[in-house]
Amino acid sequence: MRSGLDWFAGALPGEPVALATQTANLRSMRLAAKLGFTEVERFEDYGAEQWFGVWSSITPSD
Repeated sequence: MRSGLDWFAGALPGEPVALATQTANLRSMRLAAKLGFTEVERFEDYGAEQWFGVWSSITPSD
């Protein structure tokens, strides 16, 4: 997965990647954190709490 993000950053520099998953999906939540996704919001959908995050190749020092 990380190589996919690296490819994306090279192909479309500065464009964010969005991710949504249920907060109950602990594996997805751990993977999102490991890959560096940042939480934007939590919301209710499909009868469960959802998590929405973004990843960007731009860092604050860029």
